[in-house]
Amino acid sequence: MIEQSTIEANVAQKDDNTLLEVRNLKMWFARYSGLFAQHIHYTRAVDDVSFTIKQGETLGLVGESGCGKTTVGRCIVRIYEPTAGQILYHDNGTTVDLAALNRQQLLPYRQQIRMIFQDPYSSLNPRMTVFENVGEVLQVNRLAQGSELEDRVASLLKKVGLRPEYMRRYPHAFSGGERQRIGIARALATNPRLIVADEAISALDVSIRAQILNLLKELQAEMGLTYLFIAHDLSVIRHICDRVNVMYVGKMVESAEATELYANPQHPYTEALMSAVPIHNPRLRGKKQRIRLEGDVPTHRIRRLAVIFIRAAVMLRRVVRLMRQICVCWIMKHSMRFPVISRRSSICAVLYRKRKIEPVGAQWIASKIYSTKRMFQ
Repeated sequence: MIEQSTIEANVAQKDDNTLLEVRNLKMWFARYSGLFAQHIHYTRAVDDVSFTIKQGETLGLVGESGCGKTTVGRCIVRIYEPTAGQILYHDNGTTVDLAALNRQQLLPYRQQIRMIFQDPYSSLNPRMTVFENVGEVLQVNRLAQGSELEDRVASLLKKVGLRPEYMRRYPHAFSGGERQRIGIARALATNPRLIVADEAISALDVSIRAQILNLLKELQAEMGLTYLFIAHDLSVIRHICDRVNVMYVGKMVESAEATELYANPQHPYTEALMSAVPIHNPRLRGKKQRIRLEGDVPTHRIRRLAVIFIRAAVMLRRVVRLMRQICVCWIMKHSMRFPVISRRSSICAVLYRKRKIEPVGAQWIASKIYSTKRMFQ
């Protein structure tokens, strides 16, 4: 059982306004192979990621699909148990490492850190009404019961722009934007301080996206919320975020203010992402050159295959050397049994074939071995 690790409030290089600090976060997923699953291979989804989130700000986390954005968010809310690293949460003068807490110790902090999931269709239980989906959070955390529970759910639905009478309906009766509003209401049920929005608008239409973004900004101003906004739409990140972190293949490659990052990106991958943003003005299209990244993404699988290929080539070279030494020894032992034939004398080779004598000579074999030796050196 892991004891709760409480770190001193005056941590070095810590801003007084810092709410969450992630240090050297790693999340490796183990894969087993072999006859008895004795070989373990690791997929490094997140590898040595560090950043901070200040109170009341919106931090954007961008990158292409598969770079580890969602894994970082799930590690923060402890859906995944991190392989290594620290997740320091600053609460009322104390600093707690969320990565070192067990399930029971995490309960009070789960109320303060909530998550909005990407897919509004699968994030809600289809067998439960809206009242049960939203009210379950209040019941599990023992925040409301009975008539108070119904009043709290009705208030949350009003806050996200839905009518209170909708609470008796099932999720299939709502559109995608309305379901995402229900997911936001469920995330707000415990009055959190930090909300991890995992691509909360990527599955919605353009018009509905604007409504959800405006709703999130209004709730932030009203309740003093802090957002970790995960997305791959750079125009949305520019609209809502104060600072932006760029991830690539499980690592953090650049971090800057949103205006500075869009005006002057430093990393080549960030420049390629910025050049991929569609230009809405037809007169400006074609004037900006698109930066296209060539080659395959340097995934760990490709690196592992390259290592296997190199090891096989080295082993083949050793085998060839061994066979060459065996052939030389055999030639030195049996060279007197065969006539010496010149490499260019095809007539002698034909005569020896007619006499059923094998046209093999020590000099010819030695020349072949020498050419093979030069090939593999």
